[in-house]
Amino acid sequence: MIKEIGLLLVFYLSCVVCLTRYKRQTCQDGDYLLDGGQKCCYCAAGQYLVSPCISSPEDRNCQPCEENTYNSGANKLSTCEPCTSCDPKLNLEVVRKCTFTKNTVCQCQKGFFCLNGKESCSSCRPCATCGDEGINVDCTITNDTKCNDVNENGGGSIPAVVITIVIFGTILVVSILVYYYLRKNKKCCFEPSTTPDNPEGSDGTELQHLIDLNLQPHLREIAELLGWPDMRQVAERSGMADAKIEAHQLNYPNDAQEQCFSLLKAWVERAGMKNSSELITILYKMEKRTKAEQIIKISKPGRFITFQVFLTQRTLKRLCFALAISICL
Repeated sequence: MIKEIGLLLVFYLSCVVCLTRYKRQTCQDGDYLLDGGQKCCYCAAGQYLVSPCISSPEDRNCQPCEENTYNSGANKLSTCEPCTSCDPKLNLEVVRKCTFTKNTVCQCQKGFFCLNGKESCSSCRPCATCGDEGINVDCTITNDTKCNDVNENGGGSIPAVVITIVIFGTILVVSILVYYYLRKNKKCCFEPSTTPDNPEGSDGTELQHLIDLNLQPHLREIAELLGWPDMRQVAERSGMADAKIEAHQLNYPNDAQEQCFSLLKAWVERAGMKNSSELITILYKMEKRTKAEQIIKISKPGRFITFQVFLTQRTLKRLCFALAISICL
């Protein structure tokens, strides 16, 4: 009996040793492969990688992030990300302070609402004020004020109808005049065709319109929206030298907002008059459509930015004749 108990005890201790060795050899935060194919453990959240592993997956050198920096997840980054600053000049206030594992969370001050995002705001606008029509929905930190419809209180209905009639009447008269002018002078689709249509093999005519915007008054707000990683990619794609880009990062260590603002300012001065067109185009190519549209709202709210239409010769004629028929009806 004693012999059997001893054997069970030896077996139990052997299992404990094996499990301990297995846990020591397992990367708690995941692993990755080095260039030579060697497996190496990631650094934990709140740390950064000083040197990779050499002989075993766990002998890499990780150090904690410094003050005002963070890394939110397992990583192999050589530095920690700078914490976001909630600038009162942009009507922001701190909701949650930055830690070594989480970035700062900002929200709009009272009387302002967030223009982008709900988790952490980087751009605020003043809440709208309602007149005699009254407030339908109050302004919050994420949504603007919604006013009651003027027509609900019985006011403004007659002027709205008159304005609508005048607008449509003007459009109708102008359309008729343009129609008869084009027909009389044989312009557009009324001009006799000298070449046959080629509906199958015809190349489309690309019409692309890009409105130039004045970015100078909004550089600080645009920099907050872009962030350092995207601004750096914009500069690289536009051909700015890496040394010049790095200079802005070195001039403002541990301050991502100032790094981004400084680089954006230098990039705008370098790009000249076409800076807005180039910025919007690059953001679209980077698949940053949301940020591109938000920059448009900041610079020229309500303006239509870019569109592309591809028309063959036969399609152009059909549209032109459809327009002429609709005017006559």
